[in-house]
Amino acid sequence: MKGLKTCFKQKDKSIIRAVDGVDIEIAPGEVHGLVGESGCGKSVLSLSILRLISPPGFISGGEIVWEGNDLLRLDNNDMRKIRGKEIAMIFQNPQASLNPLYTVSQQMTAVIRLHRKISKKEAKEEAVRLLKMVQLPDAEKRMKSYPHELSGGMCQRVMIAMAISLQPKMIIADEPTSSLDVTIGAQILNLLIELRRQFNISILLISHDMGAVSRICSKISVMYLGRILETGNKTDIFQNPQHPYTQALLDAGKIPVHSHPAKSENNLIKGDIPGSMDIPSGCRFHTRCPSVFEKCYNMEPELKTLTANGIKVACHLYE
Repeated sequence: MKGLKTCFKQKDKSIIRAVDGVDIEIAPGEVHGLVGESGCGKSVLSLSILRLISPPGFISGGEIVWEGNDLLRLDNNDMRKIRGKEIAMIFQNPQASLNPLYTVSQQMTAVIRLHRKISKKEAKEEAVRLLKMVQLPDAEKRMKSYPHELSGGMCQRVMIAMAISLQPKMIIADEPTSSLDVTIGAQILNLLIELRRQFNISILLISHDMGAVSRICSKISVMYLGRILETGNKTDIFQNPQHPYTQALLDAGKIPVHSHPAKSENNLIKGDIPGSMDIPSGCRFHTRCPSVFEKCYNMEPELKTLTANGIKVACHLYE
């Protein structure tokens, strides 16, 4: 993604900038974590990648480059060939994402046969194989189940099976464990790790859980009010976070970090995230930042490479 911007037009014709110039690069086989508080634009970003933004939302600028092609320039038919087959998505509420009127078998075979010229019987056999791969108990029996007859963890396994059914090169996982209890959530993360290992799938993991991100991601981007404030390798960000917002997220998640000159002794995030209609001028984090100074009020910092290991930070402290 290069300079990606996604906006929403309000009834009074004002514009909300939900994603405001985001740059993220994901390599083949990489698990990239996108973290930030609720309301910072993570889910809008994920829907933008697959061009699933509905009016009054619209993508107003930037590029989404997939294997050399800008997805924003493809027509609808070509884009449909990308969705599912090359880039798949796992939504954060699995029970709501499955159609309540159809069985697991009907939904999975429909997806498989949409992109593969195989018989209905072969599609059912493939669906059972995939459900076993994602460790769904009694896979043959569950094929006949409706979503309301399954637990949240079971529904998420079905969603993951559907996501990998076409052997995509990338999966976008939007808060895949947010509606699950801790134990089931850990199993889902382990499953994603195993799938990445088996198929070398790239994964964009969207989460507000720094613990989950620390387990499976190799790179991390920190998002706040539609912009990336810090991005880099997981080890560097967790051991020596640069941006005050990243430091506060780690403190709030009770994950130990090394001491840092810009980090206060108790750096929990103050206040609430501003609304998208009230984005502060200058640095958009300055209303909550413990290290704010005069320049932060008036000038928005650019995302710049800070260290030799490639960490990029948008913060006036390091200029």
